[in-house]
Formats: sequence, structure tokens, C-alpha cells
Amino acid sequence: MATDGAAGMTPIVEETTRAGSGFSRSPRTGAAGVEAAREAMRTLEGLTPTYGFVFSSPKHDLAAILGQVAEVSGCGDLLGATSAGELTDKGFAHGAVAVLLVHAPRSVHQLAYGANLRASHADTARQLCREFEQLAAAARARGWPHSTSVVLLDGLADTCERAVKQVMLETRPFQQVVGGAAGADLGIPKAQVGMKGQAAADAGVAIHVFGPTRWGIGIEHGLLPPTPKMSVALKMTVTRTTGNVVEELDGRPAFEAYERHARDHGVQLAREAAGTYLITNPLGVYFLDEIRSVRVPGSVTEQGGLTCTAELAEGSMVTILHADPRSLIEAAGKAAAAARKNLDGAAPAAVLLFDCGTRGVALGPSFDRELAAVRDVFPGVPLAGFCTYGEIARFRGRLDPWHNSTAVVVAIPR
Repeated sequence: MATDGAAGMTPIVEETTRAGSGFSRSPRTGAAGVEAAREAMRTLEGLTPTYGFVFSSPKHDLAAILGQVAEVSGCGDLLGATSAGELTDKGFAHGAVAVLLVHAPRSVHQLAYGANLRASHADTARQLCREFEQLAAAARARGWPHSTSVVLLDGLADTCERAVKQVMLETRPFQQVVGGAAGADLGIPKAQVGMKGQAAADAGVAIHVFGPTRWGIGIEHGLLPPTPKMSVALKMTVTRTTGNVVEELDGRPAFEAYERHARDHGVQLAREAAGTYLITNPLGVYFLDEIRSVRVPGSVTEQGGLTCTAELAEGSMVTILHADPRSLIEAAGKAAAAARKNLDGAAPAAVLLFDCGTRGVALGPSFDRELAAVRDVFPGVPLAGFCTYGEIARFRGRLDPWHNSTAVVVAIPR
């Protein structure tokens, strides 16, 4: 059912979009959601949230956290995900809860849930978009042309990219689609998404929002290609794949390229201990002469193949990228600046940040500087987000929707 943002409001008349963010580092599930929600509500100063986002460490029960936030805020239209790190404009932490509550009276929106992501990604996407046309009609009746879909998926499913592409087909041409893949944590090998007090693995959730003003989106990665003096080729051809496994690069076992790359950086890379090196030096995928997307290898097969977070087509041109901390931090600031520019002059009411968990690994204690680079572009604006297992960003000028090792910044207009 489409929900009108103007319905069910408090007596306070407020025609612009407002937001509040909340953060809790409490290790107790019974307290964390309540704390974060109360902090977010203080910023709203009595306004009732229209919808909201909840990002929680998998150490907490996501369904319980969603229920607590709903009870405190009076807002039932909440969607959320487990995460590999939680963040707001108040800071970053592991084991925390981050909340963003949005009061948007000039909007219509709809939440949806889709199950069986692994077995039937297309059906999952159709479930996420089943009332999209009804919502679009409600928006047209009000003269609101702009729309954005926020999609959250189980990041441990290998069908996320295909599901996002199906969402694009099920909505409308040039629909803006953003979001992230839910993450897990050490010792907790399960990622979940949820909405309206329920949570599950192997699923997706989405919110589609229409309004009079376009949301602003920006994306950057800041990863650097090899230099001409290095022994790894600037461009290599994916010559053989099996599903998400890149078996060969330039006709040789793909892991051999990483062994050469590691030696250039003074590292002797062992197959069984290559995980951290792989995720901090991902594959860059070319479109003509520009690196347009990134794919992260997570492990090495016995045959020397690279198991990646998404499929790569045979014939793709790739290279191995390098994570330089200064470049990563600068890229986050550039993504934020692009999101602000893409608001087309509107003031920002809130910011969502979907930041790859691999960037947190690469930056370590410096990750707070990446968050600060985004806050510097949006001073005083409520912000919330999480470290993802994959990022979603499809908007004008950017047709490829699925990303890795990137920072995606989403600015919600006033």
C-alpha cells in the first residue's frame, strides 16, 4: 500500500523534510535500539517520522531493534540491515546501532520485502517492486516526478547484482536505485535484512520514495591502478570464468597476477592467507579506457581461481587496484560533493552512506577520516549508514548499478 507522507502527522505544520540520526554503542539489544531512536527523535523536535532506516551489528537481534525503534518513534515504516560497521554523524563503531528517521510530508512511499534471494533473484526483485506502478500513479496525481529506490539485500547471497538489475527492469527507465548489501561480523556468519519488525536472511527489502525534488547521489572509490613499472599489466583479459570465479587472466591462473602484484609491494603472498590482500587490492573493471566498476576477490580456489563478489564476463578487461588511504578518503569527499551537486540546488535534509567494508579494512583506524570527509560536505546534516558487502548506485550518468570497494553517498533533499 502506498503511504502518503502527509498523512498521520502531528499538529505541528512542517512542509519541508526533516531528519534525525541516532547512535548507540550499547552491547545490550534491549537498550541499543531505544537509545538510538530516542537520540534521533530529539532532533525531530516532536515531528512524526514518515519512514526510517536502521543499521545494526549482527551481534544484536535485528528484528528486536526494528521493533524498539518503531515503538519509540511511532514510525512503523522502517527498513534495516545487519552491517560490518555502523556509522552516523556522531561517529563509527562495530557492535553498534545507527538510526536515521525522516519526516517527509511532501512524499509518497512504499516498503516491500522479497524472499528466496539465492534461489530466485528475479522473483525477489518482483516482490520488491510489486506495488511500484500504484505508487508512481499516486505521485503523478500530486505532480511529484522524482523517485529513488533504496534496496538492502543479504550480502552473503551471490545473486545480489542480478537482483538489482531486475529491480531496474521492474521500476521504470532511469529510476534512481541506491543501497547496500547487508554484512556479517566475526563469528556470526549470517547477514539479515528486515522491515516493520521482521528480519531474515536470504532476502531483500526496499523503499520506493517519490517527491517533488530529486535525491542527490555520488559514488567514488579512489583505488589506484598499477604503475607502468610494475610487473602486473595495466590491462588483463578475463579469459575463463565459472560463475563468480575468475579462473584465468590472460590465459593463466588468475591468482598468479596477484602473486606478481604482491611481490611488487614487497609481499610474499600465500594462497591460504591471501584474503586481506585480495580485498584491499580488488579488481578494477574497464569500460573502454576508464575503470567503471570494482570486483572484490574473497578467496582463492585450489586451481588458482579468484572467487569474487559478483560475476565477471569472459572478455572483460581488468587490472589490480591498490588502496592508498589518502586517495580513499579524498574519494569519499568527492562522492559527497557529487551527491550535494546532484541535489540541483536543494538543501540537504539527511544523508545515507553506504561504504564498503573493504574500505574499513584498508583504512583501519583512519576510517573516521573517511566519515569526516563526508561530514565536511554536509555540516550539521543528520547522517547514517553502514559498512556493506556491496554497494548499489544507479542514477543519471551511472548505468552500472552494482559496486564494490566504493563509497556511495545519498543526499535526501529538504
